[in-house]
Amino acid sequence: MPILKVFVGKDDRAAVLTQATLLEPYDAFVLVQATPAAARAIARKYPVEDITDQYALELPNAQIKINTARPRITRAGKVRHPAYKAERLSPGPHHYLVQFRGPIKDRWLAALKATGARIREPRGSFAYVVWARRSSLPKIAALPFVRWMGHLPHAARIAPSVERPGRVGKAVPRRRVRPNVYRVEVFDGKDTGKIAAAARRLRFTVLSQEPAARVLVLEGASAEGARARQIQSLSAVHGVKFIRPLVIPRTTNNVATGIMGNAFAATSATGPKLTGAGEIIAVCDTGLDTGNPAASRFTGRGPSRSRSNTRRRVGSAKTANALP
Repeated sequence: MPILKVFVGKDDRAAVLTQATLLEPYDAFVLVQATPAAARAIARKYPVEDITDQYALELPNAQIKINTARPRITRAGKVRHPAYKAERLSPGPHHYLVQFRGPIKDRWLAALKATGARIREPRGSFAYVVWARRSSLPKIAALPFVRWMGHLPHAARIAPSVERPGRVGKAVPRRRVRPNVYRVEVFDGKDTGKIAAAARRLRFTVLSQEPAARVLVLEGASAEGARARQIQSLSAVHGVKFIRPLVIPRTTNNVATGIMGNAFAATSATGPKLTGAGEIIAVCDTGLDTGNPAASRFTGRGPSRSRSNTRRRVGSAKTANALP
């Protein structure tokens, strides 16, 4: 049945609830569930937003869409859901998606923490990623405002470009991807050492680990089959949040020529190829922006002196392959 936000004052709420089931009251609206006919009747009289489709949990990296109308973990703590047919979890804590019945309230998060769960980060569809032990699952599922919960799938922790290198998305100019090298984001910096040890057991080379930034850089096998097995096994290591290729971005400018109408001079096959390469096109000097004009280092100096001083300090900052 449709789930609606009905924007009514307190005086009109009783009338709405004669046609719909209250899910949760809020200051500006009531969240209700109604039959299609009742939803149409309510919409004729009050401002309404149908949010039914916002409850589908989409995990685009794994091409998974979870129907949260079907329970994954029941109030008795039993595990079931067709989206998880092949999943096998090891003993110990894991990361779960917890979906609430509607826009999330602070007291709901406090009650969730009281079960022993650790809140990691918000996700869409009124959900949070939380750390929890198996013994806490029945307590979480029994909370009256929890609509659904289930394990955060391992497949959702791998960027598509890791599994299909070179075949995802449009190439970006001046962007270098390190082959077989991965940036691994973790939920908790305290787990960085354990994840690095697990990565070594999987025959990754640990290039760097930064607990404060919650990031590791790993180098995998060169053979495609071995590398795929490494990545899949790494995604199942407890604490791994996301695995993506290590990209070294470089400054690029593919906009200026269009704005200036300079495509013929810069890029046309018959043009003079005037790209601006090797020319100074801008000067940035923090000494001019102190917030106090009287204290500016160039205040009171003549124009020619200011220009020469600036040029002297940034004269080596010439562009490479820059477009005007």
